[in-house]
Amino acid sequence: MKISQLLAIPLLTTLALPFAAQASVEKAIAQSTTEVNAEALLEEIAELQKRPCDGYNKTVTKQPDTYNICGSLSGGRGSSPTLSAASQSSNVDEASVLYTYHYNGKVAAITYFEGDGFSTFAFDRNGKLRAELTNSSPSLRTTFTQKERDRFEKAAREGGENILSKFDSTSKQIAPKTGGNRNLCNRAISQGKIRLESIPNVKVTINSQFRQLGTPYPDAEAGLNRQYIFTLNGNGVADVWKATEMRTEIARQVISSCVGTAAVTFGRDRTGESVTIGLFPDGSIKQFTCAGDADPRTRKRVPPITWGRQACDL
Repeated sequence: MKISQLLAIPLLTTLALPFAAQASVEKAIAQSTTEVNAEALLEEIAELQKRPCDGYNKTVTKQPDTYNICGSLSGGRGSSPTLSAASQSSNVDEASVLYTYHYNGKVAAITYFEGDGFSTFAFDRNGKLRAELTNSSPSLRTTFTQKERDRFEKAAREGGENILSKFDSTSKQIAPKTGGNRNLCNRAISQGKIRLESIPNVKVTINSQFRQLGTPYPDAEAGLNRQYIFTLNGNGVADVWKATEMRTEIARQVISSCVGTAAVTFGRDRTGESVTIGLFPDGSIKQFTCAGDADPRTRKRVPPITWGRQACDL
């Protein structure tokens, strides 16, 4: 893994490390055969850094600091479109910081630059601190004190809000906890409608709309509280149920483009027949499975419906 892959933000390119430091880090990762999980996580972060800023790349200066946010056009893989956030201070005593985000919007890495040195703290998709990569010796470590863990996991939960808050309200809407903006959202819904109606004898009705989630999203801090429902009619709706890949891709685009959206439901109009596809905390997009049937006497389900399950007996 090249250190240059950890320095993808144009704002911080002047902080690139000497080749000797790059080589020492590569050697450290190559020798970390007993820390397979840490190595895989660092490789994943390197891949995250390759994502292009094809949606927006904004910079503001508020002396003595300069701030940058970078985002993709659609987010990809049903995720937040915010890729990274960075701050750089002209004060030599202040460290510069780069946040890199997982596909699910949570912080993947926080890199601190100070002088010629750097430290990258890597987090899994649930926000747990897993590894630190530095250009000092030892260059890779995977054990931390509880105090260290609490400090850096708290910074990861805050998600670079101190940087994101420096941008206008439109930029804040595309912060990791929400994702998307109105134009992208409308486009994703329109494209979804076109694709659904490309199936013969399928019509997306005017009853299609956003609704509050019936089951809360498991990560309360993610800011996801609604779903979009495509209501369908026509003799071709049965073919929509067969088009698994198409439904998943439509859901992926809507979730990644629409603020606060965690799921997309495809339902036959005026019936209980539906399929829901949602975002999971690990960043994956999957179809929900059927929950247990309701007791016909009490109309209650035991256990209650949880995230990733849906009622199939309506």
